[in-house]
Amino acid sequence: MATLQGEELAEELAEGSGVVAVEGEEDALQGTPSATLEVIKKCMLREASFRRPAKGKGGGGGGRGGPRKKGGGGKKKAKAATAVDGEGDSMKVETFRWEGHENVLFIVFPNKIALRNGLTRLSVFLEDPVEAGTIMAANDVRPGKYVAASYTGHNFRPRDYAKFAAKAREESKALEPEEEELWGILLKEFPGFEGGGGECWGCIATARGLNKGEVANTLLHESMHGLFYAHSELRAVTWKFWDEVMDASEKSLWLHFLSSIGYNSSNEEVCVNEMLAYLTTEKELLRKYSIKPLEQVDGRGGVLTMERLQEQFVKYVEGHIPFPKPHLRGQYCAFKA
Repeated sequence: MATLQGEELAEELAEGSGVVAVEGEEDALQGTPSATLEVIKKCMLREASFRRPAKGKGGGGGGRGGPRKKGGGGKKKAKAATAVDGEGDSMKVETFRWEGHENVLFIVFPNKIALRNGLTRLSVFLEDPVEAGTIMAANDVRPGKYVAASYTGHNFRPRDYAKFAAKAREESKALEPEEEELWGILLKEFPGFEGGGGECWGCIATARGLNKGEVANTLLHESMHGLFYAHSELRAVTWKFWDEVMDASEKSLWLHFLSSIGYNSSNEEVCVNEMLAYLTTEKELLRKYSIKPLEQVDGRGGVLTMERLQEQFVKYVEGHIPFPKPHLRGQYCAFKA
């Protein structure tokens, strides 16, 4: 495994794509750099890159090829972005193994539009509350119709992608260019995944050009999904909390919360996986939800709130979080690094 740490990898990221190959190594995994979350954060904070529109196809200000604009009144300032011709290095999808958890692959797209085009249909297929199990039309990949189209991070097992691609082939629906590129990355990084193996392989897909808050929230939340996939003991403990510790009222509260933010609450694995991510990396969102609880009493005679559920869950799983624990300076996580 090619391992670069701290400023050494940051220098590589400043100079190029950040994908550093090891000379003489033929195994695909050997050419993928291993990086900490702090280093991956630096990659994501680099400006986004977009393909320059062909002449006569419109300028770079407002369409798919243009940079994303910040909201707000008055004078608008464009988010830093670079328009490039063709397929230069700045348009490459970058990959990193999470240092210490090398079964987890981070996949960083050059901009949020490429991320949306590459992952929305997969997310709908895996967890949409209405259309899970179906392959949506490519021209439906847009915010507003599907909540997944607005995600800044996606998580999945490689074998999940194999199921998605097989379903698309079965229905004679072609993969989009970004989806094809992702398929190629998975073939390189996880040989044999298309056969359905890899219970402990996990992928996190995100993008460059996010703001600092988006990057920090996305990285920590998605890293917990990575641990859920990569570490069977943590996965088993999380399931045990769901199966044996939570009572019916607590499950009802959790399912209601997930449904309210667009998840398929009938998918038990989604519910358990998201429980690990939200209850260990979120504070403000859960606090807002707890302001208007369901006004019910749990099976232990206490008033049921999301904050109370979070406290119980963190205490239950904290001894099973593998090292290195997820950590970003200045960002909340339930576990000390």
